[in-house]
Amino acid sequence: MTGYRYCSAPSFTDEERDIVSKILSYDSSEYYDILEVDKNSSESEISNSYRRLAAKLHPDNNSHPMATDAFKQLNEAWSTLGDPVKRREYDIDQDMSFSVSSSDSYFNNSFDEKHRIKTPIEEDQSYGFGTLVYNMFFSGGGFSGSYTKN
Repeated sequence: MTGYRYCSAPSFTDEERDIVSKILSYDSSEYYDILEVDKNSSESEISNSYRRLAAKLHPDNNSHPMATDAFKQLNEAWSTLGDPVKRREYDIDQDMSFSVSSSDSYFNNSFDEKHRIKTPIEEDQSYGFGTLVYNMFFSGGGFSGSYTKN
């Protein structure tokens, strides 16, 4: 009976699946999380964690279909955190992006809504739909007529 394929169980273990899923669940720039180390970890701790994870994720040792992607992500994290200069730059960049994003949300919420320029439709909506329709027909048409608030 040629042409038929039989489905078989996956050829990878639960442990292989779990480690691949865990690595790929992180944002690709969360290097400390990917390497399972703390920001204050020493170079040797980072190196040991990389070696331990690389042994589990290397495609020769892990038969999960996404193991290659997880291994690439691990290597990207290692290439940055394994080099003291790149690690320092990464830490500074992460600290800067955190402080900007924290203040950015405050700035956007408090300043932009009060001071942004409204579109003609938004301005008309502040007077209500009836005023919008009335002004379209009886004050020169469109959105350019003068408005009086009821």
